[in-house]
Amino acid sequence: MRGYPFDTFGPKHFLYMAGVAGVLTFFLVVGKRYLNEGQRRQVAVAMAVFGLTQELVDDLVRIVHDVWTVHDSLPLHLCSLGMLMSVWALVSRRQLIFEVAYYWGFAASSQAILTPDNTRWTMGEFDILWNFLSHGAILVNVSWLIVVEGMRCRPWSWLRVFLITNLVTVPIALFNLATGANYFFICRKPGGNSPFLIGEWPWYILSFEVLAVSFFLIVYLPMRLARGGAGGRAEVTP
Repeated sequence: MRGYPFDTFGPKHFLYMAGVAGVLTFFLVVGKRYLNEGQRRQVAVAMAVFGLTQELVDDLVRIVHDVWTVHDSLPLHLCSLGMLMSVWALVSRRQLIFEVAYYWGFAASSQAILTPDNTRWTMGEFDILWNFLSHGAILVNVSWLIVVEGMRCRPWSWLRVFLITNLVTVPIALFNLATGANYFFICRKPGGNSPFLIGEWPWYILSFEVLAVSFFLIVYLPMRLARGGAGGRAEVTP
């Protein structure tokens, strides 16, 4: 069942994607060219505060409109966890946290921007705006750490994060079984127009695994190239 009409790759979709790209470019250019170290840290903290605030605002709006549910509104979807990881990475610059945020951000949040799941939208235009705002913020956070802070993923980071993702899936699956929720889309196939989800339950979960490995390897390639260049910081805090 469709939650709210949205034309994937239609004019509105391209407008939102252009907005995300514009904000991303603005932050990276300003941060890289015009801010000193102290100012960059202040901006990073502000971005982290914004990330947490938008999660709280989203919850409050849903509570007020009586559409908040334990089945779908907790920060237990991969992209919600990716936001928390990106916030943690901005503040701590811990290497492993950055790597988790990087892979979850570019492999998962990018899909939510390219092929949004409008079947979960119950609040119309607010959901459209918040989809691109929240997922775009993750990409901005992670890109800031790469371009402005100079962080890079380590060799085999894609495999570490893949294993971490599967470990995290276990408690999420148990929570789903206990509550009837569908976090990580383990129990029911997500909506949207993604061409990568093949088959119905449980077979599409296999495509999730293959898709995760494939995307993690793809997004690792620019990290491998960047790490080989001059000036990249491979690690800040273990």
